[in-house]
Amino acid sequence: MLAALLVMAQVCFIPLAWGGETEPSSTLDWFSPQNAQATRQWSELLRDLGLSPENAAQVSREARSEALTQATLVLMHYQAQLQGKPLSNPGKRLASAVEQGALAAFLALITPQYQGFKRLRTVLAQELARTQLPVPELTPMEGLGLGQSHPELSALRQVLAQRLGQTLPAVLVDRDVWDPPFIHLLRDYQRQSGLTVTGTLTPETQRHLRVDPKRRIDTIRFSLLQWFQLPPAMDGLAILVNIPHYQLVALDQERVALVTSVVVGAPGSPTPRMNSRFSSITFNPDWTPPQSILRDELLPQWRADQGSLAAQGFVWETAQGSQLSWDGVTEHNIGDYLRQYRLKQVAGRGNPLGRMRLNLKNSQAIYLHDTNRPDLFGRTKRDLSHGCVRINNIDALFAVLKEQESSRDAQRLLRALNATQTQTQRLNADVDVFLVYMPAWVGADNTLQLRPDIYGLVQPELAAITKTLL
Repeated sequence: MLAALLVMAQVCFIPLAWGGETEPSSTLDWFSPQNAQATRQWSELLRDLGLSPENAAQVSREARSEALTQATLVLMHYQAQLQGKPLSNPGKRLASAVEQGALAAFLALITPQYQGFKRLRTVLAQELARTQLPVPELTPMEGLGLGQSHPELSALRQVLAQRLGQTLPAVLVDRDVWDPPFIHLLRDYQRQSGLTVTGTLTPETQRHLRVDPKRRIDTIRFSLLQWFQLPPAMDGLAILVNIPHYQLVALDQERVALVTSVVVGAPGSPTPRMNSRFSSITFNPDWTPPQSILRDELLPQWRADQGSLAAQGFVWETAQGSQLSWDGVTEHNIGDYLRQYRLKQVAGRGNPLGRMRLNLKNSQAIYLHDTNRPDLFGRTKRDLSHGCVRINNIDALFAVLKEQESSRDAQRLLRALNATQTQTQRLNADVDVFLVYMPAWVGADNTLQLRPDIYGLVQPELAAITKTLL
């Protein structure tokens, strides 16, 4: 059964059951007096994650214990895949914790301790307890303007307020007029849902409103699972990129030092979920395009206009670092050039990496970098890159990084930024980077923000988890 789950998209992680060498040799007693409290709390968390053994109608103590063991090991495997780490003897480690009455300490090591995780669990409970209001037929209202009315407008007003967690004043509850408070409510909904903010019933807004309430719950549960990609707590400065929110957050411990927008990979070239780190910055970087961009974009440009790449700053470079002229390059020998030399774009205004590149370790050729297209940050939908993360206002992030350095080293980094030549400078400490995929997010204001599942990961992964638990 599990073998069939291995064939999935590159960015999709599948929780695998344990192999025979890690399966506990006998049923673990989760309900012993030493473990009872930890088991109760863990069962509640598994329920929130959609992994609750109660979903399988387990009734006996032994059956419930076996289901808890299976769900926990599946979660541990999923967490290891998200973190990109090998998982050693999970069954034996779990069995030891249960048998020694050390379950609480063991589970604390794998459970996220972040306020954002706790807030999302709270919102999930509220969503589950709430009777979802039906969405009225939207098409007849899409052309309404200020002062116009429709009998279903009051129902739509109530749906928007419920989705936003707002309480309508009594005078507005049954009001069926397209008025300024309604427009404000609609704009709030669009803003918090990552939609283009127009204050009108755009097709995009209508599609979002029609999403099945179960899918909202699924999105929240999937996002809760994604918190397991992070370590239980962060130490020092870290960067978190939430891919479907197109957002970068710089965290010092759990203190937010910076929030800025980003461009992420398009669905055809997605930004992968990944834990990495960097300890150096390349200033004024040149760019060596990958084979896919060479094949699909640059060579067709060159064939249409053989002066186009030279005009954009692309040069041929030998292994010794000397540059060759484009004059001898023809349709007949360009393949030889590509095999023998490096095609690179020199640093400068036209370079897509901009003025800085953060050199992620073991990054699958994925980088965080500046951009020469700041206009893209004005768009609502920003899944536009070939996989790398382009950072808006990278100078603000550089300022945060510089604060971690000594005065002398901060000046060294600043000189490198202001120079014109390409150079790489080391930082005094590694900075952790987490590329995560959390379409549901609850900030410090306790407002649920749901973003579109741009890579289509939510339903396949939840289905895989369900199938694994059967």
